[in-house]
Amino acid sequence: MEQQKKISQYDYQNAIKPFEQFIREKDIRLRTDEYIILHFDGVGMTKKYLSRMASSDKKVFAECLLKTAQTLCSHFKSTRIAYVYNDEISLLLEGQDVVNNYHNRVQKLVSIASAKASIELFKCLKINEHIALLKEMESSCLFAVKCYNLPQHLVNDYFKARLLSCKKSIFDRKGNFEEKESWEKFGYLITYQSPAWKDECIDFSRMKLTKKPQDEYYSLNRKTNFC
Repeated sequence: MEQQKKISQYDYQNAIKPFEQFIREKDIRLRTDEYIILHFDGVGMTKKYLSRMASSDKKVFAECLLKTAQTLCSHFKSTRIAYVYNDEISLLLEGQDVVNNYHNRVQKLVSIASAKASIELFKCLKINEHIALLKEMESSCLFAVKCYNLPQHLVNDYFKARLLSCKKSIFDRKGNFEEKESWEKFGYLITYQSPAWKDECIDFSRMKLTKKPQDEYYSLNRKTNFC
């Protein structure tokens, strides 16, 4: 066998050059003058697992998903607010923070976000694998991720729409809404309260999410009711 000759950067660049046009065509970059939504949706989690769980086990899963979301908030340094319910997570990223957003490249954001969420959920499920269905989920705790821009004036409406979807899911399952616990009725709203990301289960449909005057994060304005 002939000895392999040295391969230089010049050799590699010549070899990859014909494919650069195809890479650039799909290497979409999101706008920097708007926010970015990362929306995570568990692949088959509701149909295969959550629909079969007892309420107590579903609460354990919800706490695992919450912990996963809080880790994602810390991982994506540009996160400004987040929301969790059922098997879904929504993160709001600052579009201007291109360094921490992998230069706003959709493929980078989606692939890294999906992998990070799946790994973090797996780690939490592993701790709780004494629960049969959670152990069963370990082999398929995967997330599909959507990534897109969102104008600032739609931030409040977007998260209220996620809350509405959370409430609707109870009616879809023909459940008694009033008998459900707060975490199931309202999901988890996650806001940054220095030095950590904090969660609460609250009906914020008549409140408003606003940017804090002292920093770039969003918080819940409790002083005013909005229809």
